[in-house]
Amino acid sequence: MAETSAVASEIMLDAMLLGQLSERERIVERRQMSRDTMRRLYDGTLCLYSVLAHFVANRTSEQDAFVTYMRSSRLATLCLNLPSVAYDMLRIPRLLATVEPAVKQRFAMRDPSFAFAAIAAHGPEDSSLSADSWVSAAATAAGLPGMDELIQCARAEMEALEREVKAGPEADRLRALLRSGRRVHERRGFAGQNTMDVVLPYDTIQDYPPLLLGSGELVQLGAPLDGFSLEMIMEWIERAFTYHLRILEFCEACLP
Repeated sequence: MAETSAVASEIMLDAMLLGQLSERERIVERRQMSRDTMRRLYDGTLCLYSVLAHFVANRTSEQDAFVTYMRSSRLATLCLNLPSVAYDMLRIPRLLATVEPAVKQRFAMRDPSFAFAAIAAHGPEDSSLSADSWVSAAATAAGLPGMDELIQCARAEMEALEREVKAGPEADRLRALLRSGRRVHERRGFAGQNTMDVVLPYDTIQDYPPLLLGSGELVQLGAPLDGFSLEMIMEWIERAFTYHLRILEFCEACLP
């Protein structure tokens, strides 16, 4: 899910940089950019970064990679932000009807990838729609309410989560991270205004929480949160994983 938005951001950044070149340079670089994009789209080893884009493109018969990734990125971000109650509203499309029990199980688990598939399969076949219009129409056809109601539900769940934080030595730190997450949510948009923040003015990337990459490395964009350091966060994450593994081991030991 996040991989799709990452590729969309890269494409947007490439397009912005192309605009800074002379007309002659732009022609050459645009051709190279197009070749690189198509190579990446059909490279099996990179399917994690393209599978959602292919899903959306097949729905609309869209051949423009830029347009497809903008739609896919918007929808991926929407699904990652979906409030829990939204999964109970989703309609299972005919495309997934043969595996309906499995889909319902994934909905019950609040799996955003299955939400993406369900919403995308309900998407309009009209390829002329803008990314925002296409995602909005797809979400409505999939049984979801309007974006304003979804945003209200998501914010209510985030506020409820903060109220559930128990007292303890880590409580203040956790509340600070949750508040930072809400600010990022409001800043970036509910359905994916995924402009690369690193090309924006420095003061717009203040107060971002550290990002945990798939490699296990922590990256801090802009100024860190007050009272936080990367070392402190990494130690906290490792301790949380240790607790999680111990709980799993305990549960497995209790099974007959």
